[in-house]
Amino acid sequence: MILLLACNPPLPDADSEAADSDIGYGEDSLSVHPNDGDTTSIENELADEKPNIIIVYADDMGYQLGCYGSELAETPHIDSLARHGARFTNGYVSACVCSPSRAALLTGRYQQRTGHDGNTTANGQELDENEQTIADVLKARGYRTGLVGKWHLGHFESNQLPLSKGFDYFIGNTGNITDEIHHYYKGNEKVKDISSHPRTTGRWVLESKKFINESKDEPFFLYLSLHAIHTPLAANKRAMNKYSHYKPKRKQRLAAVVDEVDKAVGDIMEHLRKLSLEENTLVFFISDNGLGRLKGINIDNGGLRGRKWQLFEGGIRIPYIVYWKGKILPNQTINEPVIQLDVLPTVLSALEDSVSLAMDGVDLLPLLEGNTDTLERERLYWRFGSQYAIRKGNYKLVKAFADQETPYLFDLEDDISETKDISEEKPEIKSALQMEWEEWNSQLPPPRWEDHRWNITMEKASEPK
Repeated sequence: MILLLACNPPLPDADSEAADSDIGYGEDSLSVHPNDGDTTSIENELADEKPNIIIVYADDMGYQLGCYGSELAETPHIDSLARHGARFTNGYVSACVCSPSRAALLTGRYQQRTGHDGNTTANGQELDENEQTIADVLKARGYRTGLVGKWHLGHFESNQLPLSKGFDYFIGNTGNITDEIHHYYKGNEKVKDISSHPRTTGRWVLESKKFINESKDEPFFLYLSLHAIHTPLAANKRAMNKYSHYKPKRKQRLAAVVDEVDKAVGDIMEHLRKLSLEENTLVFFISDNGLGRLKGINIDNGGLRGRKWQLFEGGIRIPYIVYWKGKILPNQTINEPVIQLDVLPTVLSALEDSVSLAMDGVDLLPLLEGNTDTLERERLYWRFGSQYAIRKGNYKLVKAFADQETPYLFDLEDDISETKDISEEKPEIKSALQMEWEEWNSQLPPPRWEDHRWNITMEKASEPK
């Protein structure tokens, strides 16, 4: 059954006292279960329950979190999620921009398998109609499925919207927010802008809590797809006042929107605890791509080279945190490379579901439960217009510029900032990686559409946004 918000009493606006007030919990927002390290009793209690699934997908967030070494903003709630769960230091996404990253997240498959290489901006660029989403999979297994926030996978026909892609519930926006384009929807109905536009984070938290309330007596899947920290950098007064000491104003706004994302995570986790749902909820926090290029401010991104729209580490290496109280080991820092493609197979493993789906991701539970230190996967691949990359072990081959004559080879263990091309020192490795990428690419269709923005030149990359 699909429940439309019009049937319910009006919710407070995102900039109201209810949305902006701080819930009274301490810096460490996740309590440690007394049986951490001995999960037998919890597993027995929950053995017959299907776990709830929450994916918080931030937009354009690089390493702007305390648990990834940033001092830009206070992020105690996300840091606590990492401290009581698992933080991946080699977390990746398969695209350096929004739409293809989301296509891969929802399907567990490289987006290039359907030619969805670029951002969706026109009819014909929607998620391929034959793709099965995580919402389809979970709905078929008795889950209530909800999407709150950004979709960005097609809206030009009703069958491109989330309700046709496995979601029972959708309130949000179908793309980026700008002065000209808003596209807010409830279900399949386009509606007026939310009153707090362009501030959306607080409203999406309220809508997420409403969805959880309505779904608490059945297994649910919530995809909370935030617009933050994508531009426009718009935050509420509470967050702006907290960082009023920052100059220029743009840096203040960036810190404030990061702070709002952190508070959003804290609010959702506190709500789960109030409903006694925390122990049976598997939570992922990931970003759709790396940090965007922000004119006028110099923001550290963990020493990573490049930004969004590039296949350097700064465009594709992102915060990647997994939390499942009492089920996965706490306080883990895992260096094994992982990617957002791994979410769907990990969720199916959490359900103890042996269904065979054509997926490119792998199950992360053996890592998260401490049963192994490595995954049975040798390579990660990327293709983005004239750019391409492959990572195998510590080595990464990357062509990041349209006018780059030959790809670079980096050893990421020694050179996370990708400053030293070792092609001449390791020609055999470079040649092998090139062949392996070409073999992978030969099995894929070409991009279904062209996006001139992906053919970045060396000169263009040095310009401010």
